[in-house]
Amino acid sequence: MKKKKKSKEDLDIDLFEKFFPLKGFDRKELRIPEICLAAVQNNFEVLEYVLEAHKTPELCLVAVQQDGIALQYVPKALRTQELSLIAVQNNGLALEYVPEALLKTKRPLALELCLAAVKQNSDAIAFVPESLMTMDLCLAAIKNDGFKLLYVPEALKTPELCHTAVKQYGLALRYAPKKLQKIPKLRKIFVRHCVKEALKELDNDKFIFP
Repeated sequence: MKKKKKSKEDLDIDLFEKFFPLKGFDRKELRIPEICLAAVQNNFEVLEYVLEAHKTPELCLVAVQQDGIALQYVPKALRTQELSLIAVQNNGLALEYVPEALLKTKRPLALELCLAAVKQNSDAIAFVPESLMTMDLCLAAIKNDGFKLLYVPEALKTPELCHTAVKQYGLALRYAPKKLQKIPKLRKIFVRHCVKEALKELDNDKFIFP
């Protein structure tokens, strides 16, 4: 007898059970919203395996409040400005999953989203569209990690911004415009950083002499 092909709903439940074994529950109960809520409250990643019909705004909010990165499992229709803001404030890297439409319309709101994301995690600058890069946003990123000068548009790489970046992370000088790399003050900071790192390696017996 030919084995009956499983429906997408049953396959989703198989995955759901794999990542969140519900001992003592009948498979049919996995279609009960309350069970889904209990599962997501236990682990936000379970949201990925919840049936689409049960991904309510309330359930998605519970997941995103645990970890903003859960935004990637939220149906696009439910990724509102409000939910997206909560997500990036919780985990800046959730900016990667904010709908493109939200970042292209209502510029003030889009700027709020991007700035909130970068303030929470400077790595989020990698997901900020160049059209939304502002001096405040770039400054927020490099104050936390000078390396993020790499993502700053050339037009915003002012002497002041580059100084802040290099002061935070000496090797950021390599991402400064050529003419700024020649500024003595910045070069001194760069050299001090290199010497400090070399001495640190030497103290840890990791420095390799030629």
